[in-house]
Amino acid sequence: MHVDDDLLALWYSDVRQLVTEEHWDFATAITGAEGVAKSTLAIHLARITDLTFDPARQIAYSPLDYMRLISTLPKGKTKIGDEWVKAGYNRKHASKTNIEVNEAFMTLRGHTGGHHILCMPDFWAFDSYWRNHRIRAWFKVKRRGEAILHVPMRGDYPQGEIGRAPVWTTV
Repeated sequence: MHVDDDLLALWYSDVRQLVTEEHWDFATAITGAEGVAKSTLAIHLARITDLTFDPARQIAYSPLDYMRLISTLPKGKTKIGDEWVKAGYNRKHASKTNIEVNEAFMTLRGHTGGHHILCMPDFWAFDSYWRNHRIRAWFKVKRRGEAILHVPMRGDYPQGEIGRAPVWTTV
């Protein structure tokens, strides 16, 4: 499926309403090989959900910079964590950085009220906290201008069933 600007604008306008008016957090994962324009798609989505998005001020390339964005930008602002492998990589789940980032998101949930766009080469390399609880949309970029959108089917599990990862379906 090619990335359709009209569909993205329609769907992400709902995201914009959730993060600006209702102060929700919404995390989007963008994955793909090097050079397929993950960052370009991230900026494109950011401009849909945050009409005053400023790449110079709202993109972070390290966990420390991302945490700084969370603490300094007003509610409802979109933030891009480019090269999220430095902050949310599953093979470093016990590292001090990953623990601090995860704890911050667990405790700040609902207080940052923004759209978090996280770029990483492989979806399954995201820490399980992100894969199973925070990411609400996942774009797998196949090549420049072509991506597959997946959304979690969390409602398919009976209540009380703990420890089950969501099933991801293609939109």
